[in-house]
Amino acid sequence: MKAGVLVLGAGMLLGPQVAIAVDDPSPEAVVEQMLDSAGGNDEFARLGVLELVIDQEETLSDGERISTHFVAYTIGSDLDTARIALSDTVVVASHDGKGWATSDGELDTRPQTPRMAVGTIHQKLFPLLLPFSIAMGGVHVNKVVPSTFEDQPVWLLTVVFDRNFFVSPSMNTEWLLTVRRSDHTLVAAEFLPPVEFRKVTTEGVRYRYLRHATIDGVRLPTQVLLDGIDFDRVENGHVRVTKIKPSIRGPFDPELFVDPRKLEILEGGIPGIE
Repeated sequence: MKAGVLVLGAGMLLGPQVAIAVDDPSPEAVVEQMLDSAGGNDEFARLGVLELVIDQEETLSDGERISTHFVAYTIGSDLDTARIALSDTVVVASHDGKGWATSDGELDTRPQTPRMAVGTIHQKLFPLLLPFSIAMGGVHVNKVVPSTFEDQPVWLLTVVFDRNFFVSPSMNTEWLLTVRRSDHTLVAAEFLPPVEFRKVTTEGVRYRYLRHATIDGVRLPTQVLLDGIDFDRVENGHVRVTKIKPSIRGPFDPELFVDPRKLEILEGGIPGIE
């Protein structure tokens, strides 16, 4: 499960520079090609509500093993509308730009909960729904450079995020997306923690997209390998394998996503409430 050595573009070289004579496309053009290679953003939007059954097997660098299971829901036309059942008792969700959470069926009314719910959803789903999650609010592409990955020509796409996009501050940094130039498919995504967090966070992360399933013409990840990497981007033995079972649930269901307090108002039919 070892990932290939990534030779970065100008200003970020890990080894001898590889001369690649090519006209660089715009970041937006690479994003469009990447989305088209996965079936297209329009087709993804037509899928409706997606159910994602997610199982993770993780081995930390010290040998400790952790198993995780959760179920997520989101909408192809709006990935900022999402819900994750983190356990039998804890649910986080976001809708209409706001987050909410419940524990044992009771709303969590703490002031920080809306922000943390949205950040948790981003942290769980953004890497697993690439390339389509690049359309989430607060995600920006700002640079593309040519490079090679496992001896294949690739584009390295730099992605940045709005402040507090992820609940973990170590993930709120620049990410590099590796896009194969021959067919525009996403090969990998990786990041190193911001410099100010490197005294407490000793690793970055590289995601590899190993397997996919095609649903109504849309190619979705079904197996994602996470490798922990040190500050030289060398793997450190921390490994997580995520298996995803995607399926189409159907049309929008307010009970999945809408804050229960607002849902009560909507069902009550109070005039002036849409």
